[in-house]
Amino acid sequence: MVHTDGLPIRIVAQRVGLSPTTIRFYESKFGFYIRVPRSSGGHRRYKDVHIQRLLYIKYLLKTRKLTVEQVRKRLLQEIDPRELEKKVEKLEVQVKTLEDEVMRLKQALQALGKRVLALEELSKKRKPSFFGRTS
Repeated sequence: MVHTDGLPIRIVAQRVGLSPTTIRFYESKFGFYIRVPRSSGGHRRYKDVHIQRLLYIKYLLKTRKLTVEQVRKRLLQEIDPRELEKKVEKLEVQVKTLEDEVMRLKQALQALGKRVLALEELSKKRKPSFFGRTS
């Protein structure tokens, strides 16, 4: 079976010699370093870069005998500041987009509120007859 969108965790576990539980643990501790995309069904999909990063973490923990905290600090030091700056810029764009969407939704809510009030006023002015028609 060809996995063009990435490999599932069970195959990655076999390739890197770790259990799926250990891989999930690594992701929980080093999520800033291993950010694995998910399929539309919510399943993790690993690319080569993720596999290399898992192997590197495994090496640091198992071979070099570093603690989780030492590995975390080391990985943070290795992150390129330009890469972080790009991520911050992307997040700022997303925040602006969300702020714009919130504003648009508030305006739509306000407009709907005005329509509801207008309909309530209209219904008060009209008196229903016996057959549901207005008089």
